[in-house]
Amino acid sequence: MRPLSVLPLRAASVLFAAFVLAACPGGDTSNPDGTGTSGTRPTSTATVTLVSPRQGDTVDGPDVIVETRLTGGRILKRASTNLQPDTGHIHVFLDGKVVELLAGARYRLADVPPGQHTIKVEFVAADHGSFDPPVFQVARITVR
Repeated sequence: MRPLSVLPLRAASVLFAAFVLAACPGGDTSNPDGTGTSGTRPTSTATVTLVSPRQGDTVDGPDVIVETRLTGGRILKRASTNLQPDTGHIHVFLDGKVVELLAGARYRLADVPPGQHTIKVEFVAADHGSFDPPVFQVARITVR
C-alpha cells in the first residue's frame, strides 16, 4: 500500500498529469462519467470499486480518504507501453479533475471544501490511457 498523499497538488504533479493525459492516445480520462474513448484501446479484465466514500455519503472534511479495491488487476509503479488487460494504474478524480495518477488502494484528498463533490476512480492501462470500455466507478458525495 502506498503512503497517503496530500492535496493541494504539487506543481510537478499537475504538469505531469497534463503531459500524460495529452500524450496518451485514447486516454481521455478527464471525463468525469468515464465515457468516451477514441482509437483502439485494450479491454481490461479487472474491476475497480470505490470502497469509500460511497454514492450519497456525507463525510466530515476537510480531508476525504478515498479507498479503492482492484479485482483481477495489478497496480504498476511505473508507466509502460507494454499494455496488458490486468495491469495499470488507478487515477483519482475530484470534480472532473485528475488529482492522482499512480494511486494505490488508499488516497487522501486534503482541503476539500464543504459541499457536493464527485469522486471518480479509474483503472487505466500502463500507459495511463483508458481501457475500452473504461473501468471506473463514480460517487457523488457531500463534504461538511
